[in-house]
Amino acid sequence: MAWLDLLAVDRIGAMRAFLTAWYPESVPGAVAPVVTGVPAALAALYAIAAGRPEVLGTQNEVLVPDKLRTDPAEGLVVFAGENQGNFWWMFEPDEDDPTVWRVPSGGTPEAEGEPLSGFLVQFCLFEALSGTLTAGSSMTPPEQARQVTSVLREVPLAPWSWPAEQTRFFVAPDLVVYAGTFDDTVELVAGARTPAAFAPLKATDVPWEVFGE
Repeated sequence: MAWLDLLAVDRIGAMRAFLTAWYPESVPGAVAPVVTGVPAALAALYAIAAGRPEVLGTQNEVLVPDKLRTDPAEGLVVFAGENQGNFWWMFEPDEDDPTVWRVPSGGTPEAEGEPLSGFLVQFCLFEALSGTLTAGSSMTPPEQARQVTSVLREVPLAPWSWPAEQTRFFVAPDLVVYAGTFDDTVELVAGARTPAAFAPLKATDVPWEVFGE
């Protein structure tokens, strides 16, 4: 997983390496749009999506360039949305690697733990869980969750704030897992590109509700 080692020095390069390995090019030869006036990390994501439109999300969504807009109340650029419309993600305009804000409908903006370059890596990891072989356990005791996370590599970024305030990502070859802490239990969701990638999860006591479907 060279992309994970690259993350410490080149987040955009790490994002590109992960996405091009995870998603085959579904539109061969697609021409990347020329997108100006957006931060470098978002421009890079748009370029990758030219041949892989699913990288912009199949559950949540990064808006395509012509749908970017400025929120009149917050003065922030709206660039992504949660799938049920409960909140939007926005960033500060005119910054190279801006703060990302999660803005609930009618609520107060809350800053994400990572600026845009790290946030987009996390967004892509979460979206990689969709459309793959999946495993899930919604109310896992912490000691059982650690059986899973201890045999994987943690993605070294600040916790992501959705679907739990403390959501972390763990990976192995062809495998992505998120672990979200809810009160005294942990939600685990895994996505794998191949059935063999689930091997690290099988020798655990986790009460999987879905596995390999």
